[in-house]
Order: sequence, then C-alpha cells, then structure tokens
Amino acid sequence: MVKVGHLDITSFHLDGDFNSSADEPEAGVVHITPGYSRDHRPDLNQVLLNLLVEHCAGIPLLMKPLAGNGSDTVELAALIANHIQQLRTDYALEYWVADSALYSEDNLRLISGHHLQWITRVPARLTLAKEMLQGLDKGTLLAPGYLCRTAVVDYAGVQQRWLLLTSIHALRRAAKTVTRKIGKDSERETAAFNALCQQRFACAADAQQALEAYCQGLKVIQIEDAAVQPLYGHRRRGRPALGAQPALVGYRLSGAPAIPSDYRLQQLWQHSSFILATNELESDRLSDLQVLQTYKAQQRAERGFRFLKDPQFQTSQFYLKSPQRIMALLMVMTLCLLVYAALEYRLRTALAKQQQTFPNQCGKPVANPTARWIFQCFTGIHVLLIDGQAAMILNLTVHHQLVIDLLGQPYQQLYS
Repeated sequence: MVKVGHLDITSFHLDGDFNSSADEPEAGVVHITPGYSRDHRPDLNQVLLNLLVEHCAGIPLLMKPLAGNGSDTVELAALIANHIQQLRTDYALEYWVADSALYSEDNLRLISGHHLQWITRVPARLTLAKEMLQGLDKGTLLAPGYLCRTAVVDYAGVQQRWLLLTSIHALRRAAKTVTRKIGKDSERETAAFNALCQQRFACAADAQQALEAYCQGLKVIQIEDAAVQPLYGHRRRGRPALGAQPALVGYRLSGAPAIPSDYRLQQLWQHSSFILATNELESDRLSDLQVLQTYKAQQRAERGFRFLKDPQFQTSQFYLKSPQRIMALLMVMTLCLLVYAALEYRLRTALAKQQQTFPNQCGKPVANPTARWIFQCFTGIHVLLIDGQAAMILNLTVHHQLVIDLLGQPYQQLYS
C-alpha cells in the first residue's frame, strides 16, 4: 500500500500567440500566460503541471494543469487541501513530500490543520535557517556522504524536527566556486578600501564615520589595525619658508585588509548544507536516516518530468491553440507516464527477484535499466508474414527474450 506521496510542479512553454495576461481566464480552464519559466524561456507563454506520484515506482496518482503564472507555494497547498480526503481513502498516504515551495507559515498551518505528516526542505532564506547553518558544528555521520545534527524548533506554531545536513560531495564541488568568489569579492573590497585611504578628511570624526560606513558593507574582508591618522603638511603652495613647521592639514585612514581565517570554511559549509523538516517528532516511527532517504526519493517526480519533456516523447512543443485541448494533452501525457513508470518498476522488480541483469547503453550489465532504453532496444524487431505460414519474429535476441519472460505470459504470447 502506498504510504508516501511526492508533490512537484513543472512548466511547459508554448510557442505562438495565446490569451494575454489581461484577459479574464475562463472558469475551470488554465490561463496560458508568461510566468516563472523552468525551461529558461521567460519570453514565452507557458502552462504548469502539478503532479503527485507515489514513492515506490513514481506512478502518478494525481495531476492538475495550472495557469502559467501560478505560485508553487499556493498551488501545492491547495492541491493537498482539495484532495486530501480522496487520497486518504484511495491510497492511504501517510507522508507528503515536497520541495521548499511548500514550506511557508500559511501552508504549515493549513496542512497541520488536516493532521498530515510531511517532509520538506526549509528555504535557506529564512532567518532561523541562516542562523542555524552558520555554525561550524556539522554533527555526526548519518549516511555515506552526509553529516547531520538535529534540532526541534517551533515555526508558524508547528512543532517540527529539523535535520541540518551537510553533503560531502557538495562540499567538494563548492570548494572551487567558493574560492573563486571569495577572491573576486576580496579584490573588490580591498580596492575600495585603498581608494578610501587616499581620501583626505577635514576632521577625525568624518574619517571615522567614513570608515564605519565602509565596514558595514563588507562581506569578505575585515580591516585590522584600522586607525584615523593625522596628516601634516604646509598649507600654502610653493616652497615653504625657512624654518616653517608642518601644520595639521587633515586626516587619513589606515589599516590592513584581511580575510578571516574561518570565513572560507564557513562559506563552504553554507554552500553544501541544507535543512530538512518534518512534523514527525518521533524518531522511532521515522528515523533521521529515513527522513533523508524519503526526501531524496523526490527525484521520482523529477524523473517523471524529465520523461514528459524528453524530445523523444515529442511533446516538448505544443501544437495546440485551445487551452482545453492543452489540458487534455497534459492528461494523456500523465497517463503515458503512468504506463511507463509501472512497466519500468515491474521490470526492475523482476530483474532483482530473478537476480538477472540487462546490458545498458555501454554494454555493462545493470539491474535497473530504464524503460526508455528497453523501448529503444526493441525498435529493431520486425514481424515477417508469409502466406500459409505462421508469423515470424525477426531479430529477437537473448536479451529481448529475457525481458519478455520477465514481463510474463501476455508478452510471451505477443512475441511467440
């Protein structure tokens, strides 16, 4: 029985002229309009697809077309609120998983009112999240490649368990990026300080005020031994008179720009750390490792979107004008994803049960081939029909026969 549902939203851009954003959308019909484009085409109109898939095979349970300018934060919570009773009755979903778009004060109060158990990612922009990620204590090893420390917090009036996770792989990837960024920022801030040191101030108060204003905008470097120094010289132009003493002509700043020793390390931790949250406080029912594994399975929804947007699926472009037909096409695409995900799961399960493998694109045996690769491998099979004789299946290899046998009797009859 399905226990976990994964929610996600993607966008499909559409070429051509559609209703403008000023038109009133028809009730029950999606509004084709520009919005935040995940396809990196903000110049085109688009339509959104809200999808709920189950945990084991990524089979779609619920789909909903949305207006092109819909908000992920609003639509994810609305789908849960509108269909919670049906999904509870039909699929007995126990945990709902979504990305950080679901995490907001209004959404947490809404879904908590339905007594749902959820797992989501905490947006890094939250003040509390920033404060907790600034510490250098990254906890203990939770799983290979992940360090973790936990905390129980109260946000939006909801008690929840936070997992502060650091990915070792992300830490390695961030090393080069962080070093380059720190170098550029430090050069820019140092050049600005050197220019400030060349300025002459009329009084020490003005110099101190300029130094404080400059230090407020610093992100990388800090000024060590900063001081306001008096500047002596001769007020009149030309050669000074014999025996004339230098006079106080102004003030200048001095100091040594330096990067704090722990700044780079702190930036590396922040670029490779994230927070997962769940309102399941009992670790006996859902351990920290299970929270991480369940959230990582969110890729099942993303894999479904990749399938729908694959050029071989030939739906990356919509050759339809009517919004109603676009909605119908999205429904057909979701049904295709259902068949695809079910067939792939069935084949992988049978391979694991029989301890068999199938060669991948590189010819290496794998136990989890994709259904798309299986389809591609079967493209060279033909049926030869001769009068008075039974139909013959041509180009059927041992690997093809393995897949057919694993899928069962209906497939064996088709290829016999």
